[in-house]
Amino acid sequence: MQSMAGISKYTLHVSDQARADIERTVDFYEFEQEGLGSEFFGNFLKTIDYALVNPEMFPCHFLFVRRALMKIFKHQILFVFDEINGVIDVLAVLYQRQNPNIITERLNYD
Repeated sequence: MQSMAGISKYTLHVSDQARADIERTVDFYEFEQEGLGSEFFGNFLKTIDYALVNPEMFPCHFLFVRRALMKIFKHQILFVFDEINGVIDVLAVLYQRQNPNIITERLNYD
């Protein structure tokens, strides 16, 4: 399947914390079953592709933070869509039942 990100007019930025979320989750699933981490990452990329094509289709979950639910894995991608600058900033990739206060902590920029 061809990536839809190639037709996007938006730039993707993934925060260091979100990268750590992804790496930790990939490692967890890979430990559980070989190849499952790669499947998780592929599902993440597919969901991000949808966000890059039409970020406004994902509802605001908390203030201005949008939430994209991954289809296969019970994770959510929390991102901010800066329409003026054309940037999608991924703040977190979390299990859906994970503590929601994590996102409020990450909004406190240093």
